[in-house]
Amino acid sequence: MRQSRIVGRLFASTALISAAALASPALAQDADDSVTEGDVITVTGSRLQDANIEASSPVTTVDAELFDIRGTTDVVDLVNTLPSAFADQTTAFANGATGTSTVNLRGLGAIRTLVLANGKRLPPGSPLAGGYPSDINLIPSQLVERVEIVTGGASAVYGSDAIAGVANFILRDDFEGFEIDGLWGFNQSNNDSGLFEDALTAAGIDPIQGSTTDNDTFDISGIFGANLDSGRGNVTGYFRYLSNDGIQQGDRDFARCALAGGAEPFCLGSNQGPFPTTFVLSPTGEPGDFDPLVGADGNPILDGDGEVVTAGAFSLTESGGLTQGFNNAFNFNPDNPIRRRVERFNAGFSGHYDITDNITSYLDFGFTKSNSPQVIAPSAAFGNSINQVNCDNPLLTPEQLALICGTVDGDGNFSRATEDDDGVQFGQAEVRRRFVEGGGRTDDRTLTNFRVVGGFRGTLNDVIDWDIFGQYAETSLNRLQTRQVAAIELGRSLDIVEDEDGNFVCRSVVNGTDPACIAFQTAYDPNATNAPGLADYIDTPTLTQGSTQQTVVGGTAQTDLGNFGIASPFAEDGINFLVGFEYRRDQLIAQADATNQQGLLVGSGGAVLPTNGETEVYEGFFEAAIPVIQGVQGIEELGLTAAYRYSDYQSRDILNDVDGGDFGVHTYALGATWTPVSDIRIRGQYQRAVRAPNVFELFNPVNTNLSSLSDPCAGFAGTADAPTATAEQCARSGVSASQFGAIPPDSGQLNILTGGNTDLEPEVSDTYTVGVVYQPSQIGGLTLSVDYFDITVEEAIGTVPVATSLNGCIFDNNPTFCALINRGTDGSLTQVPRDQAAITATNVNIAGFATNGFDFTATYSYPLGQYGDLSFDYNATYLLSFDTTPLPGAGTFDCVGFYDSSCNDPTFDYRHNTVITWQSPYDVNLSMVWRTFSAIDRVDSIDSDTGEITPVDNDFVGTELDATHYFDLSATWEVNDTLTLRTGVNNVLDTDPPVVPQFGPSPTSNTEGNTVAGVYTAEGRFIFFGANVRF
Repeated sequence: MRQSRIVGRLFASTALISAAALASPALAQDADDSVTEGDVITVTGSRLQDANIEASSPVTTVDAELFDIRGTTDVVDLVNTLPSAFADQTTAFANGATGTSTVNLRGLGAIRTLVLANGKRLPPGSPLAGGYPSDINLIPSQLVERVEIVTGGASAVYGSDAIAGVANFILRDDFEGFEIDGLWGFNQSNNDSGLFEDALTAAGIDPIQGSTTDNDTFDISGIFGANLDSGRGNVTGYFRYLSNDGIQQGDRDFARCALAGGAEPFCLGSNQGPFPTTFVLSPTGEPGDFDPLVGADGNPILDGDGEVVTAGAFSLTESGGLTQGFNNAFNFNPDNPIRRRVERFNAGFSGHYDITDNITSYLDFGFTKSNSPQVIAPSAAFGNSINQVNCDNPLLTPEQLALICGTVDGDGNFSRATEDDDGVQFGQAEVRRRFVEGGGRTDDRTLTNFRVVGGFRGTLNDVIDWDIFGQYAETSLNRLQTRQVAAIELGRSLDIVEDEDGNFVCRSVVNGTDPACIAFQTAYDPNATNAPGLADYIDTPTLTQGSTQQTVVGGTAQTDLGNFGIASPFAEDGINFLVGFEYRRDQLIAQADATNQQGLLVGSGGAVLPTNGETEVYEGFFEAAIPVIQGVQGIEELGLTAAYRYSDYQSRDILNDVDGGDFGVHTYALGATWTPVSDIRIRGQYQRAVRAPNVFELFNPVNTNLSSLSDPCAGFAGTADAPTATAEQCARSGVSASQFGAIPPDSGQLNILTGGNTDLEPEVSDTYTVGVVYQPSQIGGLTLSVDYFDITVEEAIGTVPVATSLNGCIFDNNPTFCALINRGTDGSLTQVPRDQAAITATNVNIAGFATNGFDFTATYSYPLGQYGDLSFDYNATYLLSFDTTPLPGAGTFDCVGFYDSSCNDPTFDYRHNTVITWQSPYDVNLSMVWRTFSAIDRVDSIDSDTGEITPVDNDFVGTELDATHYFDLSATWEVNDTLTLRTGVNNVLDTDPPVVPQFGPSPTSNTEGNTVAGVYTAEGRFIFFGANVRF
């Protein structure tokens, strides 16, 4: 309570001062971006504010001009062009999306990247599972002055989460005048790859012919500002509205169907056909002597080789007959997006006012509302969702009845049926079907955020600079899902009988348990007609709500100890020293409706359980920049930097009134810079960083979800869907001799058990960087730099990749992995209840990561005389290794140059981003951006003991992803001091993304639309036109 009162008083005081200062605004025409005496100097990687301090860690800077060059509407799209950034949550994700956009530096995960705005941290992005990383959609792009990226540990300076690095968005806060900016753009694709026309045609799908345009994008924003009281203060406000229509996978030739890999790729889909239904029958009887499936004549069914069939899948034909196999696989791609629809509104203001010559108040407020009404493929009965059919169903043909219920004896008992308490016999058969009658599922997510930062800063006796602040942020989620199907209603609609009037109705209508039930007749008879209202009856809308709150109070005091006579005897400048404190509290609250809480939906993951937990941390820290030697021949300047932070963490499960962890951690950093001559600067740093478990990792309830993976042990022996592993291999994972060859084939989605863990400990990371910056005095405008980085993360919080667990157990006989696999009573990993048949993937401190490599930058500005100027900006990363140790005792594998379900997204050994701009003498600037991703191989196997990776050795589609190059062109024309026009084309060559079959042997978790979502550009060209007007 004491902290909340402090924060409230800070906000109230600052708000009153800023409000009082609003009198007598002085409007002007231009914003002055120059640095003047008294301005706050922000250098990411340090809280010390001194323009003379040389950073000992490398900082990559992205200027605001690049937003215009690329027509950027989503900040994350620009950040992800940096070679050090890996794809994470973006609008390119459909399944598994959180509705946020996040930064993932060095590929270590967005949870290990700290995001700041003007040096203050952003709050958690979403209360959804996986939503902790900050959402950079909160950043008003029109206010961005530059983005500074520091890669490597920085938690001694900024606190937890800064293991992979920091992304600091420096925003304009001293604007004068009025500026409005508008952009309209759209995507266009030639659809001329011709890669899969044969596969589409064979599947009865029309290939796309010719050009497609879509994803109309509108982005309008405004900035307005005024100085106050003869320049003693300023208020800057902004607003922004963004809307785009999205892109469906069905509108791109490479994504029009879900591809299965092989020598000749073909269109597949999940095993839930849309029309007609597929029945999956498991064997009955004794192992080795299973009962035969029989036809309408009572005789055993034979396969193509004349062998008796004891289990398998049988699909209905349009005439109502049956064919063996999954012959009606559903092509869900056209219904899923390549880029989600988004509508977003941002508004806010920042203000500061000099109360006295030595005290300044400041206040920032931001509001964001983002809506993403996503539509994906219709729901389906997956696996064991519905596993019985009533034998008195009047719609069953004699063939269907015999197949599902078996032969009947003189007493009317069916051989394959069981009897319930009311004497009704049910044949044991899975009913698999897409519910196309209801249309695509909708997932409408609305995220609302507000954030306020207020404080005072000043100077004491012209010697000590101080800053004290408080901030509060809250993000709320409203997630409405429709066209979902609940298992109870579906089961009732499939339990069909004939009433006394000869009508086919639900049994629950006859016995009165559910008079509203409507019979799902077309599930059994393709030529039947469902009664009106079926879609509405099985449609079960669900609502999930939640919020995150973050409170931060902190302060710093900085001084030049040279004022007190403390300095190196070999240096002119004194020691810069800063001391500070910070208190931070995060809370997560999430609540779902009864349907979600009970996990009653088919075609989705498990239950959504309530959550209410909090973490608190009290921190003290200091920093120092020490000039050791200055002005000596061979040592123009030698300086040291040091930082230390102590953090005391506490956590609590409020929902269950249980205390969590309580621990203290130390973080520190040591760095050095050496300038032997003015042209060369050498820098190096060591950082010990930590990441404390966040509120999501601690308190998310243990729950079941689905993972895109197939079980090598699933399938019926002697059929096209036979297991790909041997009986001996499958026994390692819990498959009995009687179950092997009798496990129903899965649909490419297995149950996994996920959730939090209150016993988690902090992650620990060590980062080493060393580099050199060369600015030759003989070549004006040229800067070259190279930096080596080495990051190791131990006790990493995470989950063992489910593919690693499954394959490591089955194929490598690793007992640690086998302990994570719990099969159902039928031997499957798809059985319902899902928590009784799943691969465990809950949070634990087990994993380890290590990555090292080189960053290269080169900038050059060359004057062309009367023809203007030419500038060149090159950023590249060459990755030497990216090692993953999934759990103690397991082999460490290096994913550089590979992708699969264990390495996940491609880990490129080389990436670059190059920008070339010609500033013509005619007020027109022309720019080209060249982005490169190196070639990638698919993993065939990983030895779980040694970690040795064996690449796939064939020329199938997706085996090797070729190096990919994208080119963007743009032009800006400064018509006059008021108006600037711009236009451009991103991916001007309409380069298609490398194809990764969705049903390949080992797709990544982000494989969507037959490519890796968010990594490669899948939308085609983006053509944009923009205008900026200043007053």
